[in-house]
Amino acid sequence: MRKYIEGNVHLSNLYLTQLPDFLSGVEIRKGYLSCHHNLLTSLVGLPTLVDSSIDCSYNRLVSLKGSPSNIEGNFDCNKNETLESLLGAPTSVKGSFNCYANSLRSLKGAPTSVGQSFVCSYNKLTSLEGGPTRVGFSYYCPYNRLSNFIGAPDHIGGDFVCSGNKLTSLDGIPKRVDGDFSLFSNDTGNDNARVFTVKEIRRVCKVKGIVMVDTEED
Repeated sequence: MRKYIEGNVHLSNLYLTQLPDFLSGVEIRKGYLSCHHNLLTSLVGLPTLVDSSIDCSYNRLVSLKGSPSNIEGNFDCNKNETLESLLGAPTSVKGSFNCYANSLRSLKGAPTSVGQSFVCSYNKLTSLEGGPTRVGFSYYCPYNRLSNFIGAPDHIGGDFVCSGNKLTSLDGIPKRVDGDFSLFSNDTGNDNARVFTVKEIRRVCKVKGIVMVDTEED
């Protein structure tokens, strides 16, 4: 017989250094798991199934190994300053996947499919390769070290926000963005980065919404 917990599980702000044994092999039905604001370095021992969302933000994670393969809701692993890799992350997230403000240098291991938004802002990424190939809503990758868009999905169902990078080309730019396209504050101080115009972006990407850039040139 499968072991399960029905309802939400709150384990946040408890100074945990590891997940409690009672979660191992358990399913959480009709609820979410919150274990944010602890001292966790590992997710080993997470339930095998969570009907809703998992929030493991504000810990000291060095790996996402132990995560369930599929998440019905959101998966949040923000603000783990020791997290440099997404290896072990869920392969499919029906809600949003949020991994902003970590120390990620690569998206390798990220979910291949995200039903809502994918957020990887404020990391140390130099490439979007390894990231999701399907994003149902918005894609946020501002304030990284990107020089191009290689690895981005062909189609983004919401906004595409990529401001504050070091873009030198539009290579790999999505073919279609159903929301707005934001490319403010591209770091042109070094690495051959440059400012792009609205016309340049619309020439290679079908944007349904507004294109926002630093220059007013057409």
